Amino acid sequence: MSGFVVADYCVFGVTIIISLGIGIYYALSGGRQKTTSEYLVGNRQMKILPVALSLMVSFESSIMMLGFPAETYVYGMSFWLSTFAFLVALLLAVRMVVPLVHPLKLTSVYEILYMAIVLFGPGIALEAVTDFPMWASVLVVAAASIVYTSIGTMVAGGVSNVFEMNEKSGRLDIFNFDPDPTVRHTFWSLVIGSCIRMIGLNFNQSTIQRISATPRQRDANNTMSSGLSSLSALTVQDLVIPHVKQISETRATLIAKVSVVVYGLISMAASFLIAQIKGPMSQITSSVLSAFGGPMTGIFLLGIFCPWSEAKGTFVGGVTGVLFTFWLSIGSNFSKSLKKTPWLPLAPTDMCFAPSNDSLLLTTMNSSYFYTSPLSTNPTSTIMEDIVNSEPEGLDKFYSLSYQWFGVVGILVTMVVGTAISLLVAKYNPEEADVRFMLPFFDQFFPFLPKKLRKKLYFGVDFTKVYCHAIKAQLVSIETQSEGMFVRGLLQNHGSGYDPNEFWLGATDIINEGEWTWTKSATLVKAGNFTDWSPGQPDNGGSNDDDEHCMCVKGDYHYHWNDDNCEHLKHFICEKRWL
Repeated sequence: MSGFVVADYCVFGVTIIISLGIGIYYALSGGRQKTTSEYLVGNRQMKILPVALSLMVSFESSIMMLGFPAETYVYGMSFWLSTFAFLVALLLAVRMVVPLVHPLKLTSVYEILYMAIVLFGPGIALEAVTDFPMWASVLVVAAASIVYTSIGTMVAGGVSNVFEMNEKSGRLDIFNFDPDPTVRHTFWSLVIGSCIRMIGLNFNQSTIQRISATPRQRDANNTMSSGLSSLSALTVQDLVIPHVKQISETRATLIAKVSVVVYGLISMAASFLIAQIKGPMSQITSSVLSAFGGPMTGIFLLGIFCPWSEAKGTFVGGVTGVLFTFWLSIGSNFSKSLKKTPWLPLAPTDMCFAPSNDSLLLTTMNSSYFYTSPLSTNPTSTIMEDIVNSEPEGLDKFYSLSYQWFGVVGILVTMVVGTAISLLVAKYNPEEADVRFMLPFFDQFFPFLPKKLRKKLYFGVDFTKVYCHAIKAQLVSIETQSEGMFVRGLLQNHGSGYDPNEFWLGATDIINEGEWTWTKSATLVKAGNFTDWSPGQPDNGGSNDDDEHCMCVKGDYHYHWNDDNCEHLKHFICEKRWL
């Protein structure tokens, strides 16, 4: 093993300096970041490309670059099935998380263990291939990330030979449809379990912060420093502002920057503790994310889809989910009696076959192993013999659950306990549901379901009516020409950022067909009073007779009035009287 020479140190140093330089440049040249909104979410005026790049590098860490290849080498190519989870999670983010989060203009949603693992990755990699000490790498990378965030913003042998070698060593056995949840990697655990875990990343602070940084919902649809920025946002929004009265923006921003340094030091210390945990880093990372991310996802899903959820029930459910999943994670990683899934037989990584019974130094993300195994003609038969013939006993039966299912367990425990406690401590009233924090899931994903069934699936919640009620308002009434001009101007300036570009107004003819009435004042919409119908409207769906009993405006109709089916999914305009 050769160590760093002068040229290597120069390249390494230049890389760190460039990263620092970007942060220093924007800190000194912009003249901004005087408020928490500017520092944490770019004053909510970030463009699509920088936000997309920032979100990408938030999850492009050393775990992915170094841990995933090691996982694939040790346990086979089936691990690639988990990549489908990313695609599903992104689609759900566009349809679920962005429409819910962006209008709320959030900064805080709630990551030190994950950051510690990310920080440890470059250190163990450099130590494995050079003499550069791990502790020094951790210090350098951590220092660069802290400074950047606190002052800145936001083919030998041919392809056929490669496949032939991997097939002989059992690494191309991808599709395992075994329903046993204790098997480390199966089609079901990798696709379903990973999908659930990746959906949880949609509720990650780094994700929420970047969604909220864009000016329009349409823009929102389209690393270490990210983690430190997220923790900084949590500190200010959840710990400082709610409990320190009349704090100035300048002081709050200063606290946010100082907290970056503190969290960076804590993460650096935690990375040395992570070094003591043995096992594939991808498993450790997934276990940590699932122990906290699973219950956190459960809390969000409980609030989004369960209108009966109540604060105390959600809190108890979340705490129970964290404790239960964390216990499961600790037991599966530290149980001495639990038999671990054996590695696949040794295969050369440089196209030079290692002699039988020789050892290969294999670096996984958290430690280096001397890996000894002869390459047999039937590699999987002997290697699986011990694990097949022995059954786990006691708590090991519980700990033997595949780590890919930990997130599912966390979500289920949180939602079941949260639902039970909520229904025990409070009587469910759909009129009291705050739909600002809920999502009309079945309208978005299953619009083909019968309307009556979808209504029942919402447990009596009327999203349009209840949303305005939740903010002590009502759907807007337009009874004069000046009110009509004001609302149309508002929509022309801001309505294009909403998809669909359609909005409910507060009038209906559901009581008497053809007799439109403003729900706020009971004033009839008729000749002699102000009206602003689009040409040919209202038509009750024309020849389709679509039971169109609610008034709306649409961008395609230049925001003039139209009638539509009350069950259709649209945005809405609420009005509130200010005294």
